[in-house]
Amino acid sequence: MIRRSLRRLLKKVLKILSKIAINKHKIRIVAVSGWYGTWILKESLYFALRDDYKVRRNLNDVHWDFSIPLVILGYKDVNYSFRGWFQIILSTISVLLFEKSNPNVLILELDANQDEIIKYWLEIIEPEVLLLGNTRPGMEYSEHLLVNGIKRDGTLICTQKQKQKFIDKKILRDDLRVITHEEVKDIEFDLKAFFPPVIWDSLMLSIPVTEVFGIPHEELSEKLSYFEIPEIKLRKAKILVNGIEE
Repeated sequence: MIRRSLRRLLKKVLKILSKIAINKHKIRIVAVSGWYGTWILKESLYFALRDDYKVRRNLNDVHWDFSIPLVILGYKDVNYSFRGWFQIILSTISVLLFEKSNPNVLILELDANQDEIIKYWLEIIEPEVLLLGNTRPGMEYSEHLLVNGIKRDGTLICTQKQKQKFIDKKILRDDLRVITHEEVKDIEFDLKAFFPPVIWDSLMLSIPVTEVFGIPHEELSEKLSYFEIPEIKLRKAKILVNGIEE
């Protein structure tokens, strides 16, 4: 009972500190969610933006509710001891009180198996851009939560089918700019020869996000030509798409 109460208290404290950090440092948040390909998309966005902006992203797969507060506050995503959590809280308070503002762009991979976790994250963040990648049945409620959490006058990137579903369910706000995957695929881009289809489909979705940040297509093409995918990630993507391991 005591441990559960302390955990609830820790969640509240981390939420408060994270929201203060977002406001103090004027953090612009890009959220990526989907069934597969989100890691590739997150990394391609990092490659595309890092020369023009100070950019951060979550390096590990998110797996619990504290993943997002920890990356916002700049700490490694691990389960700390009681003493470790206490030190994080004291250190964060000190930084928020005495250090200068440090504006940055934060790219967050928001994949979670529990809607309650996503609800908690959305109590902390308000994404300027939400990119919904490949999805599967059972993710509908999570999608709705994420769409409702987009910042006012923000941008939603999704499929035409998802867009129509959100319109039918009356959860698509009038202030949102909506770009569909189908529109993106019509854009001529010089990188297709460099990547297999499973990677190309994810990389293409970085185009509308970089437009929000003023990155020309030609410059994006040049940046992404240096993009490399670790073999373990490529193998995992192929397995998810094909359903079998080679």
